[in-house]
Amino acid sequence: MIEKLREIIRIERTDDIPLLWEQLKAMGVIRLVDKHFPRHANWEGELSAGEVIAVWLCFVLSCGNHRVSHVEGWAAQHLHLLEALTGKAVRALDFSDDRLASLLTQLGDDERWPAFERELSGQLLRVYDLSAQRVRVDATTGKTYAEVSEGGLFQFGPSKDHRPDLAPVKLSMATLDPLGLPLSTTVVAGNTADDPLSAPEISCVRATTGQRGLTYVGDKKMAALQTRAFIASGGDDSVCPLPLKQLSERERERLIAEFFARQHEPQLVIQPETEAAIGIGFEIALERQTQLAGQPIQWTERVLAFSSFERAQSEAKKLDEAIAGAQSELLQLNEGKQGKKRLTAEQPAEAGAQIVKRHGVEGLVNWQIQTTLKERPVRAWKASPARTQCEQQHEVRVELDPEARLRKQEQLGWSF
Repeated sequence: MIEKLREIIRIERTDDIPLLWEQLKAMGVIRLVDKHFPRHANWEGELSAGEVIAVWLCFVLSCGNHRVSHVEGWAAQHLHLLEALTGKAVRALDFSDDRLASLLTQLGDDERWPAFERELSGQLLRVYDLSAQRVRVDATTGKTYAEVSEGGLFQFGPSKDHRPDLAPVKLSMATLDPLGLPLSTTVVAGNTADDPLSAPEISCVRATTGQRGLTYVGDKKMAALQTRAFIASGGDDSVCPLPLKQLSERERERLIAEFFARQHEPQLVIQPETEAAIGIGFEIALERQTQLAGQPIQWTERVLAFSSFERAQSEAKKLDEAIAGAQSELLQLNEGKQGKKRLTAEQPAEAGAQIVKRHGVEGLVNWQIQTTLKERPVRAWKASPARTQCEQQHEVRVELDPEARLRKQEQLGWSF
């Protein structure tokens, strides 16, 4: 009797596979997979494609193992539990690596996957009653040991893992801020540029949430003029730093000069946690216009300029060190060395230009070569009578331009 009970009774953890299964059911993964990826006519077994996928996900999350070849053996050890969860007859063969590979190929359908992702994300938003206001858009790379194939996902390109010898794959994602819930995910080839990835993700978010008036937050790659125009034309807002390509160094210098000329109202920036002043800035409105899909687009942007006190002090210290280094090297050109010929005027001129350029203080440290004539008596020697010889002496004079230094200091610590 005891031996029969041992065969019948099995002890299973409820906080592992059963919990994962019920969570996947509540999220609608099984139903939506069956809806958007119908099973093949030759499909065998009682389990649907969605149920097979859900069990596969339970294996991945429970075991921390993504290898397809291990799922069948794992399922063979949990057949009673899987039958209890699904209410159907379960075979280990339902999770063979060939079947899972076929399902994985179906999930990679570029036409079916976006519709599945939109409905799944939209359902999650309703289940958890999340308020969509800010969405973060970004892309990253993941290194792989896969071989590169023409037209494939794995292509050599810039690696954020500092492994240029490995072919990366690029992942673009839009997440709900501050929760971090993924709203849209796209996997592209590793050598794909970041700039054109933002607009497709934003389109997916708009279709998923059905909302406009959202604020999209991104890095400099999202600051491309076409992307900003696309966001503005859809009734949304964007927050991103402007690179030099979008706001040139000359424009930045002009805006900062206008600020110190009191043409823009200053605003003190306060750290909310400590209520300490961390910087100063100003805000201006600029009219933008461009062509989007052949149609003229015009919108108004708020440009925020911010100067960090800490960053400005750090950059000012580096500037002072660069000025002192350049002045010291320029004055060293005047030091004569025993046994060396006197410098010509061209030699210190060339060396001086290289020094100020290397230290980055052109226009701040001014220098000039002053040439003087010095008479030197020469004694008589054999047939040569005594005489007076005139020689040219070259001296490097160095001076600092205080106005240029002040203008340079005004430009320190700013970001847009």
